[in-house]
Amino acid sequence: MDLPANNSTTEHGFILATVFLEAVLACSVFVLFIAHLAFLWTVEGGSRIGSRGFKILIASPNILLSSSYIFLSSFFAVSSFSHYQHDSEEMQHTCMKAVSLSFALSEISYLFYNFARSAEVLKLYSSPSIYTAFRYLLYMSPLFCSTAFFVELVPLSPRESYMFYIIAATIPASVTITLDTFLTYSFLCHIYNVKMMNAADPQNYISIAQYGLASNMSLGIALIAFVCQNIAYFISPVTFTVELQYYLSNGIFDFALFVAAFALLLMKISLLKPNWLPWSTKQISSKDAIKVFFTEE
Repeated sequence: MDLPANNSTTEHGFILATVFLEAVLACSVFVLFIAHLAFLWTVEGGSRIGSRGFKILIASPNILLSSSYIFLSSFFAVSSFSHYQHDSEEMQHTCMKAVSLSFALSEISYLFYNFARSAEVLKLYSSPSIYTAFRYLLYMSPLFCSTAFFVELVPLSPRESYMFYIIAATIPASVTITLDTFLTYSFLCHIYNVKMMNAADPQNYISIAQYGLASNMSLGIALIAFVCQNIAYFISPVTFTVELQYYLSNGIFDFALFVAAFALLLMKISLLKPNWLPWSTKQISSKDAIKVFFTEE
């Protein structure tokens, strides 16, 4: 997440670079949103004008993925504006409310989208009690993810508010990665078991596992960058090295989120139009996929 370095002597170059990066990412994610709608209409809907095409557009997984893109684009846009207002601590504190809310909504949409596409496989590789616990945890995720937003409403100083915000944001982010990891693991188990039974290669599951793993790893990198950024925030005195760590970590965090979002669109394309992706023209066997995921470094 974004907040200007505390009592920083950072030159405007760092700040301008951050403003530019987040503005570009906001536009890029919005392009992903438009591309997703176009893909739904032209490929999944087959350019149908009528009730069937409309039903595809408003299907729960499609609505959730589109919502995730809209909220993530809003997050980048508000974050960029927050950095642009770096001279006004009060304005930045106000912006943090919008930053927290947009990111929470994006995170919630992402989690429910992953569950909607993975529920059937998840049932195969978890006991009824674990699956039920997983669902309850998922349904509680809106509360976890929105905690950071409600923290911003508490009348505290900007520094105290940000300290509580870090805790409130780190916990749901960790829960998101944990749930996403379990979903990806379930798909990998399914691929492995199908191969052991000498059944036909589940190419769709391989694609979901591949891009799900890419998205999951990107979120892990984002969480690490978030932690590094906030360590730099509380280091005093502020030196050039500290400033570099803060803004570089912020940039890595933002870009990793974009990669995770992009991977979800690539996943959808690989499932329906794999020939559109040059690296997907050659079909990958289950054996090769398992080797990549479990044995290669």
